[in-house]
Amino acid sequence: MASVVEIAIPDEEDIDLTAYFQDHVESDFACAIDHGVSEFDERAQIDDIQVTDVVITGDSIEVMYEVEFSAHYGCRDKNYSGTSQRSIHGRRVAGDWVFARHIPPPSRSTHEEF
Repeated sequence: MASVVEIAIPDEEDIDLTAYFQDHVESDFACAIDHGVSEFDERAQIDDIQVTDVVITGDSIEVMYEVEFSAHYGCRDKNYSGTSQRSIHGRRVAGDWVFARHIPPPSRSTHEEF
């Protein structure tokens, strides 16, 4: 498995990059995105990922996105939901934008907290 994710730079100059990256959220680009929501709630599940902005500066690119998540507690008949603003940075390499593949941190046990 490659340690980077490559997304082709579109040929069109006036393309909406926010929509372009939103279209790639379900492709290989998903491997570069941080999907972790367990820090908010152990039962949380991702409901949606929305690309909110794309900023290009020279050969660097920053893709900002929002992760929407929720959890349901059936025994209490309660729902919990929230959003998390995040961003990912990449660089231009030839005809691609290259992003590091996201590697989630190892989960912590209660032993580590004591």
